[in-house]
Amino acid sequence: MENTQKMAYAEVGRILDILGDNYKKKVPSKIRELFYKEDNPQVDINLSNINDKKISRKALIILSVLNLKYWEDDPQKKQRLKIAYLENEVSYREKFKENSWLNEKKNEEIKTASVTTELTVRKETLGEKIRNFFKNLFKRKWDSWGKNMEFESMFAQCKFSIDELNAFRDSKGFIDLSKAGIRFTPSSREIIGNPNRVKNWVNFNGQKALVKGEAILESERNYGIYGELIAEEVAKKLGLETAHYDLIKSVDENGKTFLGVLSESMIDINKGERLESLRSIIGDEPVESGQFIDMTSLDYTLNKLQQVLSLDGVSQEQIDQVLLDYKKRLTLSIATLDTDKHVENIAFIRKKVDGQETIKLSPNFDSEASFLLDTDISTIKKLLNDYEALKQSANVADPRIGTLVSRDEGGLDSVWMDTLEILCEDDEIYDFYAEQLEAPLDMDEIFESVEKRIHAKIPEEAKLLAKYTYKTRNEDMQKVMSGEILDQEEQEQSEVDFILQSLIGRGLGEQIRTQEQLDMGNSMERDIFKMLNLDKEQGLEK
Repeated sequence: MENTQKMAYAEVGRILDILGDNYKKKVPSKIRELFYKEDNPQVDINLSNINDKKISRKALIILSVLNLKYWEDDPQKKQRLKIAYLENEVSYREKFKENSWLNEKKNEEIKTASVTTELTVRKETLGEKIRNFFKNLFKRKWDSWGKNMEFESMFAQCKFSIDELNAFRDSKGFIDLSKAGIRFTPSSREIIGNPNRVKNWVNFNGQKALVKGEAILESERNYGIYGELIAEEVAKKLGLETAHYDLIKSVDENGKTFLGVLSESMIDINKGERLESLRSIIGDEPVESGQFIDMTSLDYTLNKLQQVLSLDGVSQEQIDQVLLDYKKRLTLSIATLDTDKHVENIAFIRKKVDGQETIKLSPNFDSEASFLLDTDISTIKKLLNDYEALKQSANVADPRIGTLVSRDEGGLDSVWMDTLEILCEDDEIYDFYAEQLEAPLDMDEIFESVEKRIHAKIPEEAKLLAKYTYKTRNEDMQKVMSGEILDQEEQEQSEVDFILQSLIGRGLGEQIRTQEQLDMGNSMERDIFKMLNLDKEQGLEK
């Protein structure tokens, strides 16, 4: 037996120990013995490093074989995996001009298989990376939403009102602004945010609105623009104020066509209103008190808002209302899996009335990260092909404003779960959850509302992702509120389940092939036979 094979057996043995008895007992004892017989101190795999550890290709092949033969109980999922491995085999042989192999197997089922079952852990989406990069690059305070809106010359002009734009809507629901005679100029550009993203202010016959292009990185599109529309309908369903969005397409300053959204201004400058971000009011949290990189603590925002608004002369009654509405907004972001509701995506409308400073929370806006819809489409397809991976991705979708409580202090080791618990310590927020969020929303009804106003269908993949991420988040929120989530044994089992899923997904990512699985199965059979003969000889000697 070659050394690489022995090392692979040793790796699998360590992984079996991590997976535990629920998985080990399903593997025949002689196969387990083969793995454990080759235990090697050089193999250092444990629970804390398994997702970061480089697992050998041979070990991943063995795990893929064990999964198909002993662990995967779902026939449909098992079949999808087999097709994925077979597709990898066909691609490999085509690459090396071996087109004659498996020609008879390249049937319609394989040709039409659109995605593999690669399992993906959502850490940070492409859209988040873009926003985070430029947020750090352009750290500044907002004095108002965007540029000084008093200067009409800084707006692109349109002779049509927003309501009249329906005449330019295409069959997919996008309003073609170029047909409305809009021409963007450098002066109409919004200076805040990503400089590589279309953002322009337009005066629609007296109505001010921001036109924002979709976030694209390395040609990878996502469904974030639909996230804006879906989140708007959800907020309205819950009785919360929200900005209004619509789908648009147009041509940028360089003549390139883009898709995006249109959002009406939330303030009336003629009434002296100004829009200020949460960050512009409370400043940046001291580094030493921050819990995570690129995350702001809930306690800091609440305490700082109370402090600053009191010094500004805002009445305590208004402050209490602002803090309550702010907590509802954060609860909404948890329920909708909005992972980009940071301190510059929450704002307040301020103005002076009879010399008295007044303030209220602005309508909800910038929700393209809701329901994981800012995830690139290729990854969305993979997630939709494996519900367990999708649930795990939803589970790690944490808010940008929150808190984390240690287990020693009764925490759940999850930002969004701990944040929800702390928010619901406020009786009014608990009532808001119980009355508005505990019973799941009818997402099909939400989609119908969006489709009715854009006169077109939402892409099916976007609807499925929003529907299933909301479903799993709603179920998990109920568990948190009922205390079910505290079941330590259940948590540990979920963790090891996902470890296996991640390893299987890693193997798919490395293009494991059917022939490799067959060869590995034959090799293991030979090694077991040798091991059994050796044991027999040793027994005779004794």
